[in-house]
Amino acid sequence: MKGTIPGLARRLTKLLKRAEYEGLLVTVPVTEYKTSKTCSNCFSENEVFEIDGISLFGVLHCSN
Repeated sequence: MKGTIPGLARRLTKLLKRAEYEGLLVTVPVTEYKTSKTCSNCFSENEVFEIDGISLFGVLHCSN
């Protein structure tokens, strides 16, 4: 069904929330907006990787 969490992800989310409630860990919700287009280290926008002027589909690298 559109907009619902699949069963395994739902179960994992419940386990993580329970562990957070018990003080075993801290969870941080992260939106998926632009996660593949930004570098996880410096948060700058990634560039398309090219070899000899040919861009490789889906291969990004940090611009810094």
